[in-house]
Amino acid sequence: MEIPETLVFGPRVSNRVHPTLPTITVCPDSLLVETKDEFGAVLHSLELNNRFLTPCGIGAITLSPTVTHTPTASPAPSQSPTRRPSNFCFSGETTVQVQNKAGKEGGDGSVVVMKKIKDLTIGDHVLTKNYEYEPVYSFGHNAPNETTEFRQIFVEGTESSSLSTPPPLEMTDDHLLFVRGYPHSIPASHVKVGDELNWLSDNTSNKSSAVNFVRVKEVRRVVRKGSYAPFTTSGTIVVNQVLASTFVGFQDSGVLKVGSYFTPLAWQTLAHVFESPHRLVCATPLLWTYWCVTESYSIEGISHWVYGPLTFTMWLLGGAEGSEFSPSSSSSSSASILLTVLFVVVIMVPISMAFVLLRCLEMIGLQSVVIATLGYLYYNVYSFGRKKFVTNQL
Repeated sequence: MEIPETLVFGPRVSNRVHPTLPTITVCPDSLLVETKDEFGAVLHSLELNNRFLTPCGIGAITLSPTVTHTPTASPAPSQSPTRRPSNFCFSGETTVQVQNKAGKEGGDGSVVVMKKIKDLTIGDHVLTKNYEYEPVYSFGHNAPNETTEFRQIFVEGTESSSLSTPPPLEMTDDHLLFVRGYPHSIPASHVKVGDELNWLSDNTSNKSSAVNFVRVKEVRRVVRKGSYAPFTTSGTIVVNQVLASTFVGFQDSGVLKVGSYFTPLAWQTLAHVFESPHRLVCATPLLWTYWCVTESYSIEGISHWVYGPLTFTMWLLGGAEGSEFSPSSSSSSSASILLTVLFVVVIMVPISMAFVLLRCLEMIGLQSVVIATLGYLYYNVYSFGRKKFVTNQL
């Protein structure tokens, strides 16, 4: 018997047969019609017994075939699965050093243990910059069931580490990281092979140690289940012994961009300042118990403390679909620029000054002075952001 030849009817799309068009196999005594999906799996098959089919013979196709459904295995997953955006988090597999008060030997009456970020809880004291331990007062993002693509950053081994091959950092592209030679943190997407990262050795008892650096040797991509963004009072955290930020840059830059101009305002500083009210509330013992320990999250896993300001910021930067500041808006560029300038001068400047004042009061310890203003500020920002979000979804 001759080997059946395969004829494909219909146009080709991107050098590939359109998945909805049938693949027809011509045999000596029969015709087999199969419909396949884009992965090559057979969805339906038709067995047609007719010798007068073109090109086997002459004449028109006049058939009454019987359709049989062929069970097939599930198609292989796509190499680029669609995921819900999650741009400010660590993989749950990354580890942090946690100070566990146990009254045993460990320097100041504490024991240091290694813990995965997915196992962290609010109130845990984690290692941050300058070899200091700070409490986790919030999770900006806590989505244990979310599938996310992370950037894997491999570093070279160091003499100060007990591991010859340190585990890689796993963070989203927009998460901020401290790199040698930059005056501010930069997005992880900008980190390349050869860059040097801040390295904190295993010897946390020697806080006067000079700053060490470790070189990036490889960058990969990995998909993990679970996304987490713990917040600390300094806005820093040591993950896999590398100093990183707890915040994210909302643009593809370490600093705020206005149009095509780079401002001197680093995203690390802006995020830390605008988190001042949240930190002040959680630094107050009475409010800590009621507002911080039992934190709630949106359906996306975003803390309700963060949800309003985050939505507001994305809307302001043109990230909200349908916003008058969005690049896809039908309004003219000159009108958009004018509206942006007016909005910044009338609204953002006073709000920014208020948050800077809160940050200054936080630094000098006058927490009680600002508690009365926190509810008003956050309620208005949250309500505005939530209203715009709901409106844009309609």
